[in-house]
Amino acid sequence: MVEDFAKAAYATEVGKVSDPVKTEFGYHLIKVTAKTPPKDVSFSQVKDKVREELVALEMNALIKDLKEKARIEITL
Repeated sequence: MVEDFAKAAYATEVGKVSDPVKTEFGYHLIKVTAKTPPKDVSFSQVKDKVREELVALEMNALIKDLKEKARIEITL
């Protein structure tokens, strides 16, 4: 979740609609219908999600690096 979006969502009371929030994805109105209290989780419960996130970060870095180094030549 984008930081500005998260801040607005957590600051808005249940049953209320936030003020407009601008993020890199556009403008948002957030209607909070419920809030669930945070809970502790063990690493074994989230290790697959953590692995997916790390792989995605590495792949994005690799793709960015490859794009920067790529040399494309179009000849007609």
